[in-house]
Amino acid sequence: MRSRAHLRLIVVPAIGAGALLLLLVALDFFPPSGSWYGRHPMTSAALSSAVLFVAASMLLTGTLRERLAANGFDPSFEESSGSWRHGDSSELDRRLRALVNDREFVRELFRTTALMRRRLQEVTARWAPVMLVSSAQADDLGLLRDLTDALEVVQERLRLSGIVGTEAREWTPDPAWTDNVSSEYWAAISSYETIRDSFGDLARLPSDTIIGRRRER
Repeated sequence: MRSRAHLRLIVVPAIGAGALLLLLVALDFFPPSGSWYGRHPMTSAALSSAVLFVAASMLLTGTLRERLAANGFDPSFEESSGSWRHGDSSELDRRLRALVNDREFVRELFRTTALMRRRLQEVTARWAPVMLVSSAQADDLGLLRDLTDALEVVQERLRLSGIVGTEAREWTPDPAWTDNVSSEYWAAISSYETIRDSFGDLARLPSDTIIGRRRER
């Protein structure tokens, strides 16, 4: 049974997200009146999008914290560099290996990987016509393809667990499967970080040096 501390990690954000959504609904009944929002559709859409984004973020954060706590990890999020490899990479891998012993985590990771792969394919398809007529941009398209391929490998490796799309309750991951998930997961992260660094160097945001977002030369 989950402890009260674990439940608080997801119940509190859920209550906060629910309160934000109720506030959004309440705006129809308090000044300015609901008709004002009808006369200002862009403002209304921007406001509702912002509230929904914050609410979804609260729910996601709560879910992640509960999942980490359930597996014995301190559910803190202090990362500011934008790099999954920042800090002790061996500790991150230890946590990954522990989490893939949780069948629900494996199923959730599979769904997330599949969704992100589809979205990346959609984005790549939109960029492709521009990149194909410019040799200077062809390398960027290749980087996106590398990440898509890496995600596809992770997705299929997770499918080989035998618990995706099934109701299996008893499951113990094969050590060789866990090793493969680890190496392929970090390969996908490296592919992502290659793109992040490449585009980050081009963007050169003023805040990069403050939070260490860009790689060191």
